[in-house]
Amino acid sequence: MKQVSGKAFIRAALDHGWVLDRIKGSHHIMSKEGEDAILTIPVH
Repeated sequence: MKQVSGKAFIRAALDHGWVLDRIKGSHHIMSKEGEDAILTIPVH
């Protein structure tokens, strides 16, 4: 399986309607209107 960088994954999530909620350290937490789930993406 091909690896995806954290920055590339964030760009893909933004393109699919996710928004950056907050940043804690090197982890970007994203949320989406109408979704109960959150995405936590490490950017190291």
